[in-house]
Amino acid sequence: GNRMRQMPSSEVSDFSVATSLENDLSKARWILSRYQHLTSDPLNAGYLMHRAAMKGETQSVALLHEFGVDVNIPE
Repeated sequence: GNRMRQMPSSEVSDFSVATSLENDLSKARWILSRYQHLTSDPLNAGYLMHRAAMKGETQSVALLHEFGVDVNIPE
């Protein structure tokens, strides 16, 4: 299958992950599994969860929850 190259943390932004959550869940899963700070930091996690919820992306919400993000995380 396709193997994605390892990106430096500086290239992994909340926005790029949010875009992946909307368009490519397998890419989003790959990113989230390698850059745990995106889901462990409350600001990052809150942004991603609220963006997914506001757009009605139920699969994205479920994926974020799978990675430990509380669905009731404050904005």
